[in-house]
Amino acid sequence: MVADGFSQYLGLLFVPAAVGVVLFLPQLQANALAIISALVGSVILTIGSSALVVRFLSRKDAHE
Repeated sequence: MVADGFSQYLGLLFVPAAVGVVLFLPQLQANALAIISALVGSVILTIGSSALVVRFLSRKDAHE
């Protein structure tokens, strides 16, 4: 019901992102190394910080 109405127009949500990529393609190509480095670095930091939080919370549960 609601999902059917939402999924019918789901493609419209991707139009602005696609237009932005096409519009700024020269800048994206010029800065590809920096963008990829930032993405890889943020993924590594996210995984590491998530692991630290899980480790901290699991030690807390083990002591109770």
